[in-house]
Amino acid sequence: MHAAALPLTVTFAVLVAAVAHASWNAIAHGIKDQLVAFGLIGVGSLVVAVPLILVSPFPLAACWPYLLGSVFIHVFYNLLLMRCYRYGQFGQVYPLARGTSPLVVTVLAAVFAAERPSPPQIGGVLMVSCGLAVLVSAGRRAGASGGSGRSGGSRAALLAAGATGLTIASYTTVDGLGVRLSGSSVAYIGWLMLLESMWVPAWALLQRRR
Repeated sequence: MHAAALPLTVTFAVLVAAVAHASWNAIAHGIKDQLVAFGLIGVGSLVVAVPLILVSPFPLAACWPYLLGSVFIHVFYNLLLMRCYRYGQFGQVYPLARGTSPLVVTVLAAVFAAERPSPPQIGGVLMVSCGLAVLVSAGRRAGASGGSGRSGGSRAALLAAGATGLTIASYTTVDGLGVRLSGSSVAYIGWLMLLESMWVPAWALLQRRR
C-alpha cells in the first residue's frame, strides 16, 4: 500500500503540535517538583477535556478497547517522563524519547495498520531520528564535561527516556487505530484526556494532602 502525500494543513498541524509539545515539556522540566508539575498538567488537561466531551457524541463501542488501552499507556508514559525529568537534562532525555518513537511507530503502523511508507519517507524518518540522536550524544558530552557527578542518575534518565519513546510509539499507534473507530475524533480525544489526566493529580493529592 503506497502512502499518499501528506496534505499541507496536516503538515502544519503536526509542526504546531511539535512546538506546543516541546514547549510544555520544557516548562514541566523547569519545575523542580515533578509531581506538582505533572499534577498541574493533568488538571489543565481535565479542564480542556470537559468541553470536548460536552460538545461531541459518545464514542462508538468499537473504539473503547483502544481508548482504555491508551489510557493505561499514557499513565505509564507520564510516570516515565517524570522520572526522565527528575534525573536528566531536558536537551538529552527529550530528544531520546522523541527520536525513538518515529522508528517504532513506522514499524507498528506497517504491522497493525498496513501503512507501508515509501523509501523516501523511510529516509525522512531515519534522518529525523538520527538528528535527534546527535542531540542526545551532544547532551551526554556536555554532561560529562560538566562533571556534575550524576552519572547514575543520568543513566537512569536515559533508560527511562528510551522506555518513554516506546510508550509514545505505543499510544500513537493505538490512538491512530482507535480514533478511526470512534465516530468522532473530538469525542475520542476528550474522553482520552479525561480518563488519563485524572491519575497524576489524584496521586499528588494523596501524597500532598496538606
